[in-house]
Amino acid sequence: MVVGLKVESENIKSGVIKHCNSSYFTMVAKDDAGKSVHVPGLILDTENSIRRFARSMSRQKQASQRSENYNVSKFKVEEHIQKIENQNARIELT
Repeated sequence: MVVGLKVESENIKSGVIKHCNSSYFTMVAKDDAGKSVHVPGLILDTENSIRRFARSMSRQKQASQRSENYNVSKFKVEEHIQKIENQNARIELT
C-alpha cells in the first residue's frame, strides 16, 4: 500500500495555513514470520477517492518508467549532457 502524507503548518496568530511538504511511502503487510501477506483491497466510495487512486496508479507508472530510464546499465550520459548544461551545475568528468 502506498500512503501519501501532506504536511501543513499554521501560523497561530494569523491562522494562515501553508503547505510544507508532501511525500509517499510504501507499506507492506507482514505475517509473524516476516513474510508479505495479502491485504483486502481499498473501498473507493467517493469521486475524490477514485481520483486519488487513479493518480497513484499514474504516479507508480511514472516512477517505474523513471527507474527504467535511469537504470545504471542502460544510462547514456551523452543523451543527458545538454539538459544538464542548462542547469546550475558544472560537469567535470575525469
